[in-house]
Amino acid sequence: MKNKLFVILLTCLCLCFPMTRISAAGASASASQADGSETFYIQLVSESRPNQSLQASAKVVVGREFVALTGISDNYAASINRMRFPSLLDGLNRLSVNGWRLVSTNSFESPGMLVNVWTLSKTVTERAELLDGLGSTSKE
Repeated sequence: MKNKLFVILLTCLCLCFPMTRISAAGASASASQADGSETFYIQLVSESRPNQSLQASAKVVVGREFVALTGISDNYAASINRMRFPSLLDGLNRLSVNGWRLVSTNSFESPGMLVNVWTLSKTVTERAELLDGLGSTSKE
């Protein structure tokens, strides 16, 4: 029971805390860019078990700051966070076509699980461009 709670807590901290810090950094860095462009960040996350025969799927994670800065609804943000790809590479290929670029990769192990987190960035001049490739074109 303690191991399960540890895994859940560790996963939540790694997914939530870095995203807030990265999003805030992206927001402050975007204000200082002379050409009026802004850089935003999202993450692709994959959790796999070592003895699992199937490749782990990847999901998109956006932070609260991303939601606030883009003006999307909570329902739309939830639908983005439910996006799934067959693998990290499939997700990266799909998102890179829409302007997202790989910034960093991180992995960590917890008892019985390997978690891969890929951080992606996109530099835009209009915030509406951020939603390209992230589901519906509507903000609702």
